[in-house]
Amino acid sequence: MNKDFFLELKNQALADLSQAHLKQHFYTGQKMIKYSDHNTVSGVCSWSAPKPNDTLIYSNGTVSGKKHWVSGVSLSQWVAVAAMENNEKIVVLIPSDQLTLEPVNTSGMEDTLTVNFICNQMPAVKLFDWTDHELSIIFRCHMMSFITNHLGLAQALFDDIDRYTKRNNFDYIKKKTKLDIEILQFLWEKEIEYDFSQSQDQSICYHLMYAFAKKTLFSVTSLVTEFTGSGIYDTTMPGHQRYKDALIYSTHMKNISTALDLANF
Repeated sequence: MNKDFFLELKNQALADLSQAHLKQHFYTGQKMIKYSDHNTVSGVCSWSAPKPNDTLIYSNGTVSGKKHWVSGVSLSQWVAVAAMENNEKIVVLIPSDQLTLEPVNTSGMEDTLTVNFICNQMPAVKLFDWTDHELSIIFRCHMMSFITNHLGLAQALFDDIDRYTKRNNFDYIKKKTKLDIEILQFLWEKEIEYDFSQSQDQSICYHLMYAFAKKTLFSVTSLVTEFTGSGIYDTTMPGHQRYKDALIYSTHMKNISTALDLANF
């Protein structure tokens, strides 16, 4: 695993979640190209995971349909996305310059430039079958990127809350939440030392860790409404954007229940 990447990603998440989110998806997109048979393709590539309402169909070298919630398309030359081929899920690579884009207006993470896109018989190349081993390695890195961003955001938001909160009875609750953050930090530090390409599939472990990361972010976010004064709600204060980002990011991708189900918990 690229330990330096995850250290940089966490620092970016501490400062600006939108930029960290873009960094994550561009990194995964580049991995998609690097580990495929089309590794001579150049340019920035963004990856977007499957969404429930996606309708992309791949056939005879083209893809048609609609893809929801893709970040950074306008900043990239390629997008790597899931599509269906003969009722089987695959990953395809699509040039981004001819896609029909529909901006998605969000209440946080506005700088991710998230869009839906539509394509009609757009030329595309198949990168992977969904069961390919190389894809499983990439997905482990992608999951760790999500965990990394949850950790950085939770730490930064917790510091914001601590700065604005003066009530004495916050101390005990603060310590309990801080303990969760420290546990997540410990697990994260151990995990980024591993080489995903050499280790066995630990997907159950990652799903549990993801669920704990999301639970920790929920806990930190809930402290804002329970204990924090007006400082973090003031749109002119630096903590306000982070709070909006946390609200939308805490609902991003799999919820806690789904992650626990995937971990057979």
